[in-house]
Amino acid sequence: MKNAQLLTCAETLQLLKQSPYSKHLDPSVNDKNMLRTVAATQANIGYLSLYQGVCANGEQMAHRLVEQFPSLTQFDVMQIINIAPTTVVHLYSVIDRCSERYTEDDLNTMLALISDAFGNDGNALVGDPLVNNENSLRGDA
Repeated sequence: MKNAQLLTCAETLQLLKQSPYSKHLDPSVNDKNMLRTVAATQANIGYLSLYQGVCANGEQMAHRLVEQFPSLTQFDVMQIINIAPTTVVHLYSVIDRCSERYTEDDLNTMLALISDAFGNDGNALVGDPLVNNENSLRGDA
């Protein structure tokens, strides 16, 4: 989102790919901190690459949400773009004070907008081993 102090996963990925730390270093580099930074950057790029395409319609959807629900904060909108909730329960976990601010009908309208933007499943975490494989948290994957 332009002019926001928050970044979507897609924007973060774009910035990381432009970073000098995204390139493979010469194996003769002996700076352990530099090697850790490069490894962390590359790991983040790999993880965020799972989100590619998910946020393609995110900005349009964000504008539609804010038009219809002006009380959504920038943080609420970023969370919705990054997580793409698929149920009312997900919305409760993403939107601060959700039950005080929105009715069940409001939440269903939000879910419809999210589903339109991200496809039928609306799942931003497609391919995420931590989400799609409960055994991976135990190392059994």
